[in-house]
Amino acid sequence: MFGLWLVITAGPIVPPSQDILSIRQILEQTNADRQEHGYEPLTLDQELSAAARAKLADMVARDYFAHVSPDGETIWPLIEKAGYCYVYAGENLAGDFLDEEEQQQAWMDSPTHRANILSPFYEDIGLAVSQEPLLAVAVFGVKCG
Repeated sequence: MFGLWLVITAGPIVPPSQDILSIRQILEQTNADRQEHGYEPLTLDQELSAAARAKLADMVARDYFAHVSPDGETIWPLIEKAGYCYVYAGENLAGDFLDEEEQQQAWMDSPTHRANILSPFYEDIGLAVSQEPLLAVAVFGVKCG
């Protein structure tokens, strides 16, 4: 049997063993930092991850790296569009780090990023990573009700 296969990717194909950033590692390191400071681990949430992927895709497509897009959009509408009803939410961005440890340390060294990671209010996290360009988006939240 013969067939034609078409694969469309948003960036270069990188085998998982060669990924510089991985969602699993970022989640594990974030939760390790939280537990080290006496906080419960965060749960990886699919809706928040969809918002993180949307933010990442927008940054890559429009070639910017910022919490506010060139036309003034923030993460909040993306969270709502993904179907996550939130009471509290926050966002961390990272780019051009050598590995998850360096990226996580930079977040922990930044007062605002550290505050998101160690917030006692957050219960969920959504994550998205890109290998080229090397970017990570973390979206934190606690659901309504």
